[in-house]
Amino acid sequence: MKDGMDALLAASEALSEPESFQIGVDEAECIQARNLIVFLRRTQEDLQQQHFNNRSHHRNVLLFVLKTGGSINLDGASIPLVPGEALLVQPYQFHHYVELASRDLRWLFFTFDLQEGASRLSELSHRRLRPSKDCLSVFGEIVQLWQSPELGERKAHLLALLNLGLTLLAETTKASSVKSISGKSISSADQWLARVRASLQESAIDGRSVAEVASEAGVSERHLRNRFQQATGVTIRAYKANYQLHRTISLMRDTDLTLGQISELSGFQSVQAFSRFMRRETGQSARDYRRKLLE
Repeated sequence: MKDGMDALLAASEALSEPESFQIGVDEAECIQARNLIVFLRRTQEDLQQQHFNNRSHHRNVLLFVLKTGGSINLDGASIPLVPGEALLVQPYQFHHYVELASRDLRWLFFTFDLQEGASRLSELSHRRLRPSKDCLSVFGEIVQLWQSPELGERKAHLLALLNLGLTLLAETTKASSVKSISGKSISSADQWLARVRASLQESAIDGRSVAEVASEAGVSERHLRNRFQQATGVTIRAYKANYQLHRTISLMRDTDLTLGQISELSGFQSVQAFSRFMRRETGQSARDYRRKLLE
């Protein structure tokens, strides 16, 4: 305690008189997060299957690659990540995990709701993040506190650490240390997969069959299904359902369209089919899900 007080005294000696006792240091866009959840994914199967079991993603997702690199398809762009890098996935961004270097991995996740500071975090969008040593230290402290028996009594401290970690990440995100995905060249395999993904997304809306998409890609339907699942870890059926669900959620959240209009724009031939889909994918009726989404 004395050492800490001595250090505080030494730092205070250089303080000068404030120019004003009314106007101090302030920041309109301070990051304020809440409702934090921390977890680790250890295998490729766990990472991909858990993602598709919880895919509405109305929360922010910050992931750190600790062991085993891989790629994330985010809004149609393939983002490669290696150990030591991180990525922020914002609410309702369509994403899934592909091309993992090994089935054995360690990917650390922090998911949270955001009350303030959306513009600060938007600067991290679609970027490979390389957290500083100080930033990693803060998130390491979060993980330790998350597992501590003192967590129940230190929730405010936990959230304060999260806000600090996110702020450090935003402050250290510079062009010299963070590479935007838009300028990255992609391989022919990535290009093929990107074209197929785009065609599957279109077919989910316009009603084209998988066989028609395969014909456009110049392969058999069986080949398309096998190659797509090998590259992404999910079936074409699951991928299309995931896309339709994200599109539906976006329309529910950002428009005043009726459920009938949303049903049509999401690729359903009838409101009844749309209702069955929402019940199957979310466990709720479309009306109840929208009401909960807008609370």
